[in-house]
Amino acid sequence: MSTAGDATTGGIQEATLTLTEDEADAPSKTCFIVCPIGDNNSEIRKFSNQVKTHIIDVALTPLGYETTRADVIDKSGNITTQIVNQLIEADLVIADLTGHNPNVFYELAIRHAFAKPFIHLMQDGESIPFDVAQYRTVFLDYKDLDSAAAARSQITEMTKDIEAEQAAGRTVETPVVHAVNRQALGASSNPEQQEIAQIGETVERVERLLRPEAASRKISRVRDSPSKFTEVLMDIIERNVLSNRPIEYSQIERAQNLIPEEDAETRAWARKLLDVLPPF
Repeated sequence: MSTAGDATTGGIQEATLTLTEDEADAPSKTCFIVCPIGDNNSEIRKFSNQVKTHIIDVALTPLGYETTRADVIDKSGNITTQIVNQLIEADLVIADLTGHNPNVFYELAIRHAFAKPFIHLMQDGESIPFDVAQYRTVFLDYKDLDSAAAARSQITEMTKDIEAEQAAGRTVETPVVHAVNRQALGASSNPEQQEIAQIGETVERVERLLRPEAASRKISRVRDSPSKFTEVLMDIIERNVLSNRPIEYSQIERAQNLIPEEDAETRAWARKLLDVLPPF
C-alpha cells in the first residue's frame, strides 16, 4: 500500500521526468555576492546571511539565478583565483557596500574593470561614495520588513533592466569604463572630442560640488536621479557638439523634467546646476 509520502515522492519524480531536454540542460544564471562576511556568529556574518537569504535569493531565484558567495565556494584550488573568476564570469554581481569594507571595493573594482553587470547594495543611513553614487544602488534596513520588501522589488526590477540592456547590446557603464573613455577623448587629436572631454569634466566638478549627500541616497528610490539628469545633460552636449549645432538652453531645462515632482530635493539640485551653467 502506498503512503501519502510515497504518493508525494512519486509525483515529484513524475514531474521531474516531464522536464524537456532543453529545460534539464539549461544552465542557470549566476549571481556572485560580494559582501563583508566576518567570523562565524558575528553580526557582520548574520547581516550578510540575512541579506542573501531573505533579499537577494528571493529576488533572483524566480529569474533563474543561482547565487553564491566567497565563503561557500566548494571547489578545490586557490580561493583568490576562484573569487576573481566569479567576478569576471558571473552573469551578475551584487556588491554590499555596507560599512565601506575595503575588500568589497577591491573586488567590485575588478568587476567594474571588466564592464560586467552589477548592482550595489547598502545599509540605509550610510553615505555612498561619490564615485559609485550614480550607478544602480539599493538601500535597505535589514531590520525593517517594508524596507526588505522594497529592496527585493528593486533588485528584481534592476536585474530585468540589466538583462534588457544586455539583450540590446548596450555597454555596461562603470567608473572605470567612464574614466577610460574620458581619457581617450581628452587624448584625441579631434578638437570636438577634446571639447566633449572638457565639458564632461566641468559638469562632473559642478555635480560634485552641488550634490547633497541625501540626493545620492535617493538613487535607488527614484529612478530619475541627479545622475540621470547629468547623463541626459552630457548626451545633449555630445550630440550637439558632434553635429556642430548650438546647444539650446531649453534642452537643458527639459532634462530637469526627468526628475519627479515629488523629489523636491533632487529638483532643487538640478535647478542649482542650471543656475551655474551660462545661458546659451
